[in-house]
Amino acid sequence: MTRRLPVPPDPGPTDTVETHGAAVFRFVVAEHVTATVPTDLLERALHASYSAIAMPDLADTVRERLHDTRRQIIGAITHRLTRDAETVPEGPSVPRTGPPVGPMAPLTPTPVTRPPAASRATVDLRF
Repeated sequence: MTRRLPVPPDPGPTDTVETHGAAVFRFVVAEHVTATVPTDLLERALHASYSAIAMPDLADTVRERLHDTRRQIIGAITHRLTRDAETVPEGPSVPRTGPPVGPMAPLTPTPVTRPPAASRATVDLRF
């Protein structure tokens, strides 16, 4: 028998962004699951978590659990952003071409000329 991960609640018809973010935050606190929550909902939940933690009558253990949930959400968002940034395919490497002259012209290195060695140099001192 396979068990499925729980999914976050869908927004209600009268839910605002803040109330739906709070519902998603409650879901993550209760289920300890961020894998089934889209990144934009995690960001809303993180935003709503500030209001939850700011309540003055929270016990220290509850406040610590809320902070742990916030760390879990931040870790999930950070992981997803770095994973997405690493998997972005780079475009084909196209050589840059520019006009043949002017400031955008490709630079060509000047050839290096070496003077003859000292043993072979002859100085003609006749006038």
